[in-house]
Amino acid sequence: MLNVYTRIDDCLQDVPSDAIDLSKVMTHELCEKLETIYNHHKTGSIYLGFVEPLCMLSPQEQIRIRKVFRKFEVYLIVANIFILPFSWKNGTRKLVVGNEYKNVTNPETFHVS
Repeated sequence: MLNVYTRIDDCLQDVPSDAIDLSKVMTHELCEKLETIYNHHKTGSIYLGFVEPLCMLSPQEQIRIRKVFRKFEVYLIVANIFILPFSWKNGTRKLVVGNEYKNVTNPETFHVS
């Protein structure tokens, strides 16, 4: 499942120590790395770091890595939660936003830290 954060401190508190760190992988290599992990690991956690999917990934890449969210716990940081692809929102388990969203979010839907 996907865990989305708007602040790095919140994300790093939740990321397991044994998570596979892909935060330093170049965007054009991200899909291949995720698919390799998908094919060679049964379970685990993946830390992607800062990713803006609509800006950094093509629609085809967004679709290709969606299957990873179903198999692994994936942690990522975004600047704007409103530009997550709709198909990714369906796989989101946790959404932690900073105070900048406190006036635009429903407290029953979002955890505002």
